[in-house]
Amino acid sequence: MEERELDIIGYSNEIRKPGRAKKRVSMIVLVAASTLLFSALGVQGYEKTYADYELDIAREPFLKNVFVAAHDDIYPWGAVTQAPVQVAQTTEETTEQLQGLVEAMASEDAAVPVVSGEMSHTAAENAAAAEAQKAAAENAARLAAHEASLAGAQEKKEPVTSIPATVCDPVAPAVDYGVADTRFMAPIDTVFAYATEGDYAPTGEFYPLGPADDIYFADALFIGDSRTDGLYDYGGLKGKASFAAKESMSVYKLFEAQLPFHAMTGEEAPLTLSDLLQNIPFKKIYISVGINELGMPETMRFLNTYRATIDQIRAWQPQAIIYIQGIMHVTKERSQKDKVFNNTLIVQRNAAIASLANGRDIFYIDPNPAVCDEEGNLRAELSTDQVHLKAVAYDLWTEYIKTHVAVGASEARLARIERGEIPAFQTAAERAAQGILEEAPAE
Repeated sequence: MEERELDIIGYSNEIRKPGRAKKRVSMIVLVAASTLLFSALGVQGYEKTYADYELDIAREPFLKNVFVAAHDDIYPWGAVTQAPVQVAQTTEETTEQLQGLVEAMASEDAAVPVVSGEMSHTAAENAAAAEAQKAAAENAARLAAHEASLAGAQEKKEPVTSIPATVCDPVAPAVDYGVADTRFMAPIDTVFAYATEGDYAPTGEFYPLGPADDIYFADALFIGDSRTDGLYDYGGLKGKASFAAKESMSVYKLFEAQLPFHAMTGEEAPLTLSDLLQNIPFKKIYISVGINELGMPETMRFLNTYRATIDQIRAWQPQAIIYIQGIMHVTKERSQKDKVFNNTLIVQRNAAIASLANGRDIFYIDPNPAVCDEEGNLRAELSTDQVHLKAVAYDLWTEYIKTHVAVGASEARLARIERGEIPAFQTAAERAAQGILEEAPAE
């Protein structure tokens, strides 16, 4: 009994009993090694074995998935290979939910119809149109010089390799504190040039960023992770735009994970993004993911998957213009100490995805100047945990979005559909009837 009581006391007993001290040290080493091993397995299987398990890697350790999945008899050695962009299968129950949503959103009771028909011309809409025309006129002069410089290249049918500053935001910089883990980065001197071919290539047809009224967002869908979920709750766009966002969401599992869909008209339903995008059309789609992907090697893999994601959205939603939102920075305290969640890595990831913008129907907007200090760090007083915004700070993000919309781009995209230059929206059932098969794009 005496020895047992001394053992509980701990330190004094370790001095007297070297054998016990060695056993304790061995146990600590074993626990530490096991933790590292399971963490490594969690990282390795994040996109494969544990793709269906939610994990907020800004807050939770990777080894969480290993133990949660083990409860379901899913083990690290049972890895399942899957495409980087996976499309979920539509169930009968989901089809009924979607039909109900479509009917509700298109009903006469809906404040502004999103699914079918054009919005009636209200006083607010006319005011918004007048404001848009004014913004377009103001930006026309700034665009003129750039367009003139492009004229020679277009006459020679040379590819356009740049876009004017008024069309897309520059990537917001941040101080590099030298702590970023290079395993998750492309080489530090990598230049992410704009594409010169395909849908991503600039063509000389540009639409400047300007202000818009709330009515602009009535046919918009915001897609994202916990930050976008916060934008829905606290950003003042509830009932003005549609949202499909969820905590821990990442670009690697964006289509197959079930998200809470909040329609602008008030209807709600749990849906996969693939079901949603194949059945309800939107004219503007905002994408904001990337914080949960920082610890996944590496920037080029992230870029390739992001590109494949836009390819799939474009295939399902040909009428929509797409806004790529820059990943919001973290605070100085976090960026100075964290090898993964730091602004050096975030800035590089933003530079990568910004290269996908073409200034015509894909736009890069960067909200960081609205919430960051002069060093490019998320202002500490605006954050709850050095990563997420406080509820009262979401208005800053919303106001930034409202003053950075592509004036005239949506109308131009719809005009191209009317001219038959690009296909019109078709539901999943309509595509299936025509024998159009959906396949996840290869990485």
